[in-house]
Amino acid sequence: MFSFLWDATQQRQINEAGATADSAKDTAKTAANRVNELERRVDALTLTCQALWELSHLKLGITEKDLVKKIQEIDLRDDRLDGRIGGQVGRCPRCNQTTNSLRRRCVYCGQALLGGEVFRKVP
Repeated sequence: MFSFLWDATQQRQINEAGATADSAKDTAKTAANRVNELERRVDALTLTCQALWELSHLKLGITEKDLVKKIQEIDLRDDRLDGRIGGQVGRCPRCNQTTNSLRRRCVYCGQALLGGEVFRKVP
């Protein structure tokens, strides 16, 4: 009888371990797919940025020094030179409530907000 209970307990633990392993495998696969998608998007954005830079340089005469200066200016808008873009505090043009430049609309009155980090706006 003891052997039967021991075997049943062992089988339950094996089944639980198998389920945990399957779940971990699914999580890892999902993460890998997400990383692949993000890498694809970064590559597309890099190509777009390179094309825009080359066109700006050729057609407008913008220098690399001008570009680096603008990148640093934008980077410092959140008071940190860290290679990351951050949101800025602003005011809604309709209700004058404090808002963040990463928002598409004012959370108080719904007014569409223009400017700011247009490529990073959240709903």
